[in-house]
Amino acid sequence: MRTLYRGGAVRNPVDPVDPVDPVDPVATSVLVDGETIAWTGTEAAAAALAAQVDRVIALGEAGLRPGAVEA
Repeated sequence: MRTLYRGGAVRNPVDPVDPVDPVDPVATSVLVDGETIAWTGTEAAAAALAAQVDRVIALGEAGLRPGAVEA
C-alpha cells in the first residue's frame, strides 16, 4: 500500500552518508510504500503524486518525523 501524507511539517532526517538537504531539511509531504519511506518533498510535488497512491492523508497542522520511533 502506498500512502501519501501531505500538507504538514515533515522533518527530514539529515544523514551524513545520504543527506536529504542540509540547507533546508523540512518538507511538507512524505510517501510511504509498504514499510519504506519512499520520498519526501514539497506540496507541489505531492499534488502530482496524489493520483498514483492508494491513500492520501492530510496532515493539516500536524507534524511527521519519518524514521523516528517513539517508545
